[in-house]
Amino acid sequence: MSVAEWQTLLLDDGYQYVRMRHGIEVALIDRQSPFGNEYLLPRGTLREPPHNLKRATHIFMTKCTGAANDELIARIRKYNRTAEIIECAHKPLHLQNAFTAEQLPLANLESFAKMKDGQTMFNRSPTGSNLVGQYFSPLKERYSNIDTTPENLLMWFHHVPWDRRMRNGRIFWDELVYRYQTGVHYVSWMRQAWNALEPHVDARRFAEVKAKLAAHEADAGSWRDTCVRYWQEFNGRPIPTDTSRRTQEITKYACPGTIRVSTNARSDAFRDTHPAVPLLLPAAS
Repeated sequence: MSVAEWQTLLLDDGYQYVRMRHGIEVALIDRQSPFGNEYLLPRGTLREPPHNLKRATHIFMTKCTGAANDELIARIRKYNRTAEIIECAHKPLHLQNAFTAEQLPLANLESFAKMKDGQTMFNRSPTGSNLVGQYFSPLKERYSNIDTTPENLLMWFHHVPWDRRMRNGRIFWDELVYRYQTGVHYVSWMRQAWNALEPHVDARRFAEVKAKLAAHEADAGSWRDTCVRYWQEFNGRPIPTDTSRRTQEITKYACPGTIRVSTNARSDAFRDTHPAVPLLLPAAS
């Protein structure tokens, strides 16, 4: 088909393609979290600042519950006084097999994404949605078996028991928490490394990067706290600590003198309650 024959071109994520002339500009706003944490990617979830809603001709407010949206609509109108605002709600009708078009009632959904005590969320193995069946061999067979699935993909393909023993000897829950904690400590190390460069960097650049790293560390701590507490809602398990000599040696070597992991109050509370959470994971055996 030649370009001259096109009548309509529908672009996914075309809102950001400002060089193309648009006939209709559609923006979606999640009613449950309309502007995220108010920050742009990568610090936040926004692709553009809210005031760029002024370009929209139609604004779809998704995930509405039937409750009044006056406050959100009022804020939208600060940025755009003329766009049509459409309030939307999502309601699943059935499950449909992507390969055979077979339709199943929603009651079967619990086999796809049910949270049970002692297991994590999605089950994409042959005992669940069988999404793994879309892979070619030998990956299909490898990922179908929890014992042959790489550890960094376990939660993607399987219901993983919280007590499952990992290669390094930890149980799955302990390893999960340590991975979140490692991310925070890595940013703490980045801040300390940058501070050491102060004599070699101009004052303006040093101050700007220092402020961004401080915000990065606070966000990393908030992400860790949010994720760990989310999983705790389902497993009811305490946050693990590790006081082994091996962990203490790694902590001291990786970031001397640093055990404070964040500057925000929630992260400080985490540290004060669990001061022995390791800076880095011990090497897998």
